[in-house]
Amino acid sequence: MDDSGKKNRPSVRSIWVMKSVKKPQDQDSAGCSVSSKAVEKSPESVSKELADCPALRTLTRRLPGESVEGFQGHQLDGGSLPSSCNSKSAGSSSVTSASVAREAPETLPANSLIKRFEGEQWVSAAVPPSGGPSSESDSGGSDSEPPPVVDGQKKKKKKLPVCEIPEHLKRQIEVDTVPEVLHETLSLSNYGDYFAALLHAEDFYIEKWSKFQLYRVPLELDNKKWKKQLKKKNTCKSAQNDKKALVSFKITSIPERRPYLLSRDYVFVRRSGKKTKFEGRLIGVVKSAHILTEFGNDFLSNYSPSYKYDVSFSFNRTCLKRSHQAVKAALAPSFHHVLFPSCHPRTTEISLPSTFSCLNQRFGVDQMSAIHNILRLKGPPPYLINGPPSAPRKNSLSKVGTTITEAIFQIYFHTITSRILVSSPKNHTCDILISCLNKRIPDSDLFRANASFREVEDVPDDVFPLCSHDGECFSSPSLPDLQKFKVIVSTFMTCFRLQNSGISPGHFSHIFLVDASSATEPDTMVALANFVTDETAVVITGTQTRYADRVRSDMARRNGLKRSYFRRLMESEPYLSNDPLCVCNLHEESDD
Repeated sequence: MDDSGKKNRPSVRSIWVMKSVKKPQDQDSAGCSVSSKAVEKSPESVSKELADCPALRTLTRRLPGESVEGFQGHQLDGGSLPSSCNSKSAGSSSVTSASVAREAPETLPANSLIKRFEGEQWVSAAVPPSGGPSSESDSGGSDSEPPPVVDGQKKKKKKLPVCEIPEHLKRQIEVDTVPEVLHETLSLSNYGDYFAALLHAEDFYIEKWSKFQLYRVPLELDNKKWKKQLKKKNTCKSAQNDKKALVSFKITSIPERRPYLLSRDYVFVRRSGKKTKFEGRLIGVVKSAHILTEFGNDFLSNYSPSYKYDVSFSFNRTCLKRSHQAVKAALAPSFHHVLFPSCHPRTTEISLPSTFSCLNQRFGVDQMSAIHNILRLKGPPPYLINGPPSAPRKNSLSKVGTTITEAIFQIYFHTITSRILVSSPKNHTCDILISCLNKRIPDSDLFRANASFREVEDVPDDVFPLCSHDGECFSSPSLPDLQKFKVIVSTFMTCFRLQNSGISPGHFSHIFLVDASSATEPDTMVALANFVTDETAVVITGTQTRYADRVRSDMARRNGLKRSYFRRLMESEPYLSNDPLCVCNLHEESDD
C-alpha cells in the first residue's frame, strides 16, 4: 500500500519534544520542512512564522501554558508541515525554519532533551528537575510516560524506587564473586534476595560500561547492505524501511573489550573534535562486530563519509527498576501459590456454549482440550501450554497462537463480566495477536497499550486505531476508560503503565502471558504480580527449551536470570509430570 492509502497518522516520532508531521507525497503542495540545523533568521521572524502556522499551534498542546512564541525554543525534527505553514510563495517546495536560542520553559518535564544555542553551535541539554541540578536520566525514553489523567486532572505519577546496589554486593560482583544467595536453591524464603542479586548484577554491568567510548570511528551510510540481514532477524518495521538510512560502524567482537548491546539502546555520536552530539537508536548487531543504528535527519544532514566520529552508548535502566518493583510485589503472601504452585489449577464446572462443538472442525483434540481447560479455570496456579512461538511469521499464528485466540473469543463472547489481559515480551507478537482478535472483537472493546515513545511507524496500520496517541507519543487513557475495555494487549514491560494508571489487582479475570519463555522471570512478574488475585485465571505459553535472550551480565546469565518463569514451572511439579489438568503440549505437525 502506498502512503496515500495509509491512515492519517504521524510517520516518525521526534527525539526531542514534539512529534513530526507526516510528510506529504505531493512535493508541490507540501508545506515547509522543518530542519534541526540553525539558519540565519532572527528570533522575531521565526516567531512570526510559527505564530502563523495552525499546525504548530496544534502540536504545542502538550505544553500547557506555553504560548506559540514560546514554542520556538524546542528542537524540531526533520519533517514537513502543511502548506498553511509556508510563509513563502505557493510555488516554493519548502522553506526551512529553525529553533531559536532560548532557555527551556518551566513546563518541560525534568530530564527532557532540548537543544540550545551556545557560542556558534547547537548542543544537547537536559532540563533539570525543578529545584535541583540536572540529574541522570534513566535512558528510558521508550518506556517513560506522562502522568495519567483522571477526570480531567493530572494524577501524580508513581515513582519507581531507586534500587541502588548494596555495597557488599557491589564489591562481590566487581571481583566476579557470586553472591551467596545465588548458590542456594530458589524458594519462597530467598526469592526476593535471589532475583534482586541477579538484577543488581545487570545494573552493575550497565554502570561498568556507561563510560565506554569509541574514538575516531568512520561511520558508513548504507540502506541496502544490511536490509537482508535485518529482515532475516525479524527486526522492527522501521529498520526495514527502505526510505530510512542505516548508519553502521565496526566494534571489536571480543566481549571483554566492549559492552553487551541490545536493540533500542541509545547511541550518541559526535564529530571528533566537535561538541554537537546526535542521538540515535541501536537497531541490531550483525556478525558480532557491525553495529547498525538509526539516526534522524539532524545527523544525516551533517554527515560526511570523510569525517571521523566519537561514539558512546546509554542503556535503559527503566526496565530494571520495573523488574525490581515486580519482584517485591511478588512476595505478597497471596501470590505464593503462583510463584511455587503445589496443587492443580482451580477449576469450576461450566456449561459449554452450543457453538463449542463446532470448533472440532477447525481444531485438533489437544487444542480442544486446552481451550476447554482454559474456560474452566477459576484462579491460580497457572495453566501452561508448551509449544512453538505463537506468531513465528508475519501475520500468521502457530497452533499455540490459534488456540489462545480462540480461548479468548470464547471467554469474551460467553462471559459478560470478563476482563482479559493479553501480554507478550515482544511488540511483534502483541500486534499480530490483537490484529487477529480484532477480526471478531470490535474496536470499542480492544486496546493496544504501548510504551510512550514506541516508534509510530513500527505499529501496523490496522493496529494503530486500537492505540491511544496524543500526537506526540503513545498515551494511556484515563482509568475509567481503561476499565471499559474488555481486552487489553500489552508487552510485559508496558503493563507497568496499566498499574501506574490505576488498574488494581483483580480487575482482570483472565491473564494470558504469551511466549513467556523468551523473558526473564522478573520481567514476567511485571505483567503478573501486580494484577493477580485468587480469582484470576492465568494461562502461560512458551517453549521449554528456550531461554531469555536479553540478559547482559555474564554473572546473571550463568546464575539463572536467563531461565524464564515458564521454564522454571515446567521443571517442577505438578507440571513436570505432564498432568493434562496443568499443562498442554502443542506441537506443529508440519510447517505448512
